Order: sequence, then structure tokens, then C-alpha cells
Amino acid sequence: MNSMSEWDDTVKNLSNDDWQQIEELNSQIQSHTGSWGKMEGGDKDESGAIQMPYASPDPLVHKFLEVWYDKDLVIPFDWSEWDEGREWYTKTDESKYDSLNFETALKLLTAVIRNDRFNEGALMNAFESGDFPKIINKFVSLRDNS
Repeated sequence: MNSMSEWDDTVKNLSNDDWQQIEELNSQIQSHTGSWGKMEGGDKDESGAIQMPYASPDPLVHKFLEVWYDKDLVIPFDWSEWDEGREWYTKTDESKYDSLNFETALKLLTAVIRNDRFNEGALMNAFESGDFPKIINKFVSLRDNS
């Protein structure tokens, strides 16, 4: 992707009010304590049928999605074929966050948001693992450095 992509335009078109809302959300995410949600369901009913398990995320996860979609930060790209993202998520070295730019941060966030539609709980787990809060924090800090 080149430096003058539509994703760059998405970030450049964020107003000061948009950034304020994103920064407030980031502050709430960074100060969050406890679980980011839990898996529920999977129980048998009286007929013996098993209810499908489902994610019940913390309300802050829903707020994140609302803001990200509202600001058009869930970006269009072929996330299911993006091996670089899968490789990034498997790294355990904390320095992986240092190399993030706006494009990669948005792609990493988008890939999990989209994947959550097919893998129940993927988004909640990305928050729980600590990856999402750190990526979001890095995304916000990139504005300060640009």
C-alpha cells in the first residue's frame, strides 16, 4: 500500500472532535480493570439441544466498535488473506508495538473486528490478551508524533 492511500485519508480526515472522542475512549480502555467479557451459553435445554456459546463482551468493547465504525476506521482490505497480520499477532515481543504505523494499526484492528463475525469471541479475546488496548493506545500516540 502506498503512503497516499485511502486509509491515510481516513486518518487525515478525522476532525479534532473525532480525535477527542477517540482519545477519551482510549483513556477509558487504558484504565479498564477486570475482564473484558465472558463466553456464555453452551448449556443443554430441557430437550437436550445445546445452546450455541456466544460472547458477552464488556460494554466498553461495544463502545469501541461504535466509535470505530462511526469514524470509518474499520477499513476495507482483504483481511482474511493478510498473513502479515496473523504473524504480528503471534509475536510475543513487546517491541512489536513500536513498529506500528496508522495503516498497520488500522489493519490489525479491522482484521479482528471482521474475524469476530466468524469466530465468536475473537474481539473480546483481543481485548483480553492486551493486544487491542495496546494497538489502540499506539494509534492515538501516532497522532501526537505526526
